[in-house]
Amino acid sequence: MELIFRPRFKYDIDKIKDKEVLQNISVILRQIEESKDINQIGSLVKLEKYVHFYRIKIKLSTRKDYRLGLMIRGRKVWAERIATRRKIYKDFP
Repeated sequence: MELIFRPRFKYDIDKIKDKEVLQNISVILRQIEESKDINQIGSLVKLEKYVHFYRIKIKLSTRKDYRLGLMIRGRKVWAERIATRRKIYKDFP
């Protein structure tokens, strides 16, 4: 699938300093690029009431609980936001 990064996503990535979290994000993004359809993307959950919006949970511990917000249309995936569990749903979708 084609992965497209929104400017806000890049800004969110720059704010994360934890190397363990960044490494997990990198693995997930590679998995998205290598997948042929959305069924091959692990732990992808469709958001209720939205047609094209999905999230992936990245939970490493109780203090490191992130969500990756995605928009998927056809074979294109837009990485919209990455934020902590508390903050993501205020700005996404």
